[in-house]
Amino acid sequence: MKWTYFPLILLLLSACQASRPTPEEALRVRLDSVLTHVCEVYDLPGLAVGVIKGDQVVYARGFGLRKLGTPDPVNTQSSFHMASVSKPFVAMAILQLVEKGQVSLDAPLIRYIPYFTMADPRYTKVTIRQMLTHTSGFPDVKDYGWDKPQYDDGALERYIKDSVSRCTLLSDPGTQFAYSNMAYDVLAGVVAAVSGTTFETYMKTHLFDPCKMRNSTFTVKDIPPGLATSPHVLGNSCHFEVSDIYPYNRCHAGSSTLHSNVEDMLAWELMILRGGEGVLSPGSLTMMLTPQYKFDSNSADGLGFFIDTWNHKKLVSHSGGDVGYSSYVGMIPEDSVGIVFMSNLHRFVPYETLTYLLINTIYNYPSPELRKPITSVIAPLICTEGFGKARQTYFQLKRDSVAAYDFNPDWLNALELSYRRLGNVQVANQVHELLH
Repeated sequence: MKWTYFPLILLLLSACQASRPTPEEALRVRLDSVLTHVCEVYDLPGLAVGVIKGDQVVYARGFGLRKLGTPDPVNTQSSFHMASVSKPFVAMAILQLVEKGQVSLDAPLIRYIPYFTMADPRYTKVTIRQMLTHTSGFPDVKDYGWDKPQYDDGALERYIKDSVSRCTLLSDPGTQFAYSNMAYDVLAGVVAAVSGTTFETYMKTHLFDPCKMRNSTFTVKDIPPGLATSPHVLGNSCHFEVSDIYPYNRCHAGSSTLHSNVEDMLAWELMILRGGEGVLSPGSLTMMLTPQYKFDSNSADGLGFFIDTWNHKKLVSHSGGDVGYSSYVGMIPEDSVGIVFMSNLHRFVPYETLTYLLINTIYNYPSPELRKPITSVIAPLICTEGFGKARQTYFQLKRDSVAAYDFNPDWLNALELSYRRLGNVQVANQVHELLH
């Protein structure tokens, strides 16, 4: 008789097994919970996040709105300005040209752009590798001209001839690290000159198409209708609002104008984690992710990526931030783990916190409890009751409620810079004094 119960026992065991979530399902539940909380704590207008684990996409989701005041939700195809995440793409394009024998990393820049000059004789010694690693001595861009965008094919060459040519180097080429958006803008000019086509066309043909990044572009006018997001900044009301300036100018494509979404960026990361998949050779990819300039024993600059250490593992990444937008890509190659996030908010997105929150969630490690930024309290007070009341509240909370709020100086730095952007120098200086 006992054998008659055996099929029933198997059926019950199967039912229990079927109801138990898989590791991927459990991870998605954890990520949903964590990221919903992130959006609430930091009051983000919109956020899109993607995760790769074990060589497959395990998570992709949008949160919030494409534009405050509208009902349009962010989804996995929503297009974000990716800012400096453009740079690893430029580095890949250069390495593709190296593989074809059309560019040498240690050759001088002037070999590839004969018309290039600077108001500094040392410019003739600058190499392609130095530009990729921010050791060329190039200064940074001072004015991106977001309020005076150029859209035509000649914008980049004009910028190099008319603006870069007037600059001087900060140091002898190859001697010091100095992050330079200008260098990457000029590298876009190298891609165009060597390939014989526009930078934007080259990137579509040789990177976006092979990676099946169907809705990615370096040209803002090519963003598919209905997918665009709007940039948000801290406004005069002391609340987040839609920026009246969109960060686009074609002459800064190389450093800043990649537009993409979670689905496309995950496809790009998968290509990297799988060894290049015909887009870049394994040797070039290894070089890209190998330290070229070391900051210390745990961090370095590669070719288009920064290299750090997390739990004794290599973490390669690049972040981006421009008016109204924040973005990040990161990978732990040895575990085939990748993350990407993008938000239509500037300055008030905590990159480091969000990065390690995602990584800890993927590995099922504990994460610290999130706290409201102190700026979420004092910024509204500045508008409603003046800086004096905001200052008094800041020090009172720092004395009595330090565990309830995040007093990281980065928040006050973000608030100060926001007021400088608004032209309110007096309040910007007052906020600055809170840090000293």
